[in-house]
Amino acid sequence: MSKEYGYIGKEVTQAFRDNKGIFTPQDIIELDQENKWTNFGQLELISTLVSSGSTTTMEFTELKESEYGTHVFVFTNMQSGTSGSGGQVSYRVFTSQYGYDTNSHYATGLQRCNSNGTFSEFKQNNTPYPYIQGHPLSGNANQAMNAIWYFHGFGDSTQKVFSSGHTTSQHANGQFVSEFGNVVYIKERPVTQIRFMIGSGSTAFTDGCIISLYGIRSF
Repeated sequence: MSKEYGYIGKEVTQAFRDNKGIFTPQDIIELDQENKWTNFGQLELISTLVSSGSTTTMEFTELKESEYGTHVFVFTNMQSGTSGSGGQVSYRVFTSQYGYDTNSHYATGLQRCNSNGTFSEFKQNNTPYPYIQGHPLSGNANQAMNAIWYFHGFGDSTQKVFSSGHTTSQHANGQFVSEFGNVVYIKERPVTQIRFMIGSGSTAFTDGCIISLYGIRSF
């Protein structure tokens, strides 16, 4: 039996990775100091970005991919810096082999539901611009996009990076738009950074766009 951390009592009733037993108060203190004591499955805030000026990209350069198996991005008040309709919000991942990967290594599938009851699809295979929304980002404050998007396996070199999520916004014609779907990064490479942008990155975000990154720890 592994005894890196002690246990109290005769019965083995709790496990932490390869350490079995009931944790002592000192164990908990030491685990917390080593950043290993946590409630698995809970969201932990990693960082938050807020756009300002003529920001064309919003980049997370520290994903802590070795600590978290799932990353959750929460988008709030996302708007284009143009007065009319901008492009769709897209992203690029960074790997040691490709840098920010601009190759056609992404596949996108989205389903849109409009408030008038109509549906439409947005699909792209082998694209260099993976979109998390098929509906263009608006420069109108009343039509800002809000979204939540999940990524799985950033730090895993043996599997593709799967992501899925849901966005809401308002169309210029007054229709409310809800979109959900998924994007797959098809290369099996650890991802250490991610960059969000509008379209190819030539259009700026307006001031006050917020993206918060949360992690769910791997066991």
